[in-house]
Amino acid sequence: MQRVGLVEPSQIEALYQKTRGLPYYLNRIRETHLKGQTIDLTQDIRQLFFPNLNVSQTQMLKLVACCRWFDQPLVRHLAGEQGLSFQSDANGDADWFEWLKQLDFLDPTLKPYGLDDVARSTLRELMCNDDREAFYQTHEGLAAYFEGRANQVVAADQPEPEKYNDADWCNYCLLYTSPSPRD
Repeated sequence: MQRVGLVEPSQIEALYQKTRGLPYYLNRIRETHLKGQTIDLTQDIRQLFFPNLNVSQTQMLKLVACCRWFDQPLVRHLAGEQGLSFQSDANGDADWFEWLKQLDFLDPTLKPYGLDDVARSTLRELMCNDDREAFYQTHEGLAAYFEGRANQVVAADQPEPEKYNDADWCNYCLLYTSPSPRD
């Protein structure tokens, strides 16, 4: 805080209340200070996560934040449940997630690609705060998607205990994340 010129306890408290210590916001404050600009504590954190994104991209980013990685079939499933559609090129060859791969908060260690944990948690919290019902519907869609995938790898009449012997079934069952925005 001292390096960016914030030494007053009231300023530090206001900063913490606004940012909750989120590194993306703190980095923006640092960058602002290095440019010699005035630090604006009223800036909405949404500007950090949704700069220059259109409505469809913003909605997709929120859906992706509910997933652990960029899974195109899963996001298409979730988008379809919410009545959203995302365009691709005429040939269908465009990488649907190419613009997501350019975001600052992508976790470069994840393959397949995914958002880093701080961004993912923050975006999920924003989604929950914006529209709690849509947030829970998205997680119901996640549960239904992975339950459907799990049921595709085992016979429907297979006894429940035997399903646990199938690694794929277990993986699909474990992929669903709880709907808490802070998980």
